Amino acid sequence: MNSFFQSKIFFDKIVINDSDIQKGYMKVTGDNYAEITVTPSIAKMVCESIVSYLNCVPNKNFIDKRREFYRFKDLTKEEKNEIISLDKRYGKIVCLCNQVTEGEIVDSIRRPLGARTVEGVKRRTGASFGSCHGAYCINKIIKILAREMDKQPTELVEDSKNSKVLLGRIKEFDEI
Repeated sequence: MNSFFQSKIFFDKIVINDSDIQKGYMKVTGDNYAEITVTPSIAKMVCESIVSYLNCVPNKNFIDKRREFYRFKDLTKEEKNEIISLDKRYGKIVCLCNQVTEGEIVDSIRRPLGARTVEGVKRRTGASFGSCHGAYCINKIIKILAREMDKQPTELVEDSKNSKVLLGRIKEFDEI
C-alpha cells in the first residue's frame, strides 16, 4: 500500500482517512464545497490506494459505454417516425408537458440498473416535471411501472421502501 495514505492527509479542510481500509472502508470528508476543484485528484488518489491495497487488475472485457436511449422530444420528425415504426409504444405520449412516451418509460425500466420506483422513472425520463407536475401522467406512469414489473399498483413505492404510492384500494375493480 502506498505510504502516502497510511495516515490522515489534510488538504486544508479535506481529510482522507484510510486507517480502516483493511475492513473495506475509506473515509473522505470535507466541509466546504469550494474544494470541489480538487475532487478529481482526490478521487484518483483514493482509487490508486484501493487498487494497490486490493491488488486489482483492469478487466480487459469491460464495456464502459452505456446503452443508447432516445429522448423523443429531441428527435427530428423523420427519427420519430422511424422509432415509432420499430416500437409502437414510442407513439403513445404519456407526459404531454415534456413529451415523454410510453416507450421511453418502458426503456427506463428495462435498461440495466433500470427504474424500480416511480421517482426513478420520473428522474430517468423527465415525466411529470412539466407545468402540470404529474397531474396528467402520474397514473399512467404507475400503470406502466406495475405492468412492466409484474406487480400490483399498491405494491409500488414512490422513492424508498416505506413510501407507498397507493396505500390501498377503495373498491375492488379489475383495473385501477
